[in-house]
Amino acid sequence: MKRIKLISLNEQEAKVNFHVDLDAFGARGYETDVIFTQDEYGNWTASIDISGMPDQKSPADCADKLSKYLLELSRAVKAKNIKHLNIDSLFNSVSKK
Repeated sequence: MKRIKLISLNEQEAKVNFHVDLDAFGARGYETDVIFTQDEYGNWTASIDISGMPDQKSPADCADKLSKYLLELSRAVKAKNIKHLNIDSLFNSVSKK
């Protein structure tokens, strides 16, 4: 399951929270905040901090878990769910002077 929620919005950035489950039962899921920032030229960048991953027993296990998480996060970002937030129009309404 993937859940997407707008956390904050101001003149410079929009912060969106993604909850991504790694198994079908929802027992292992992680929350990640993605920050979308618009510069003075209208270009957008996205930044992410993946700090909630649990410890693993080896670098290979760690890489495997990260790979699974990034795949599911990618599916969430590409899904129609992100589009319903209408970040562009929300950002434009907040940043109008």
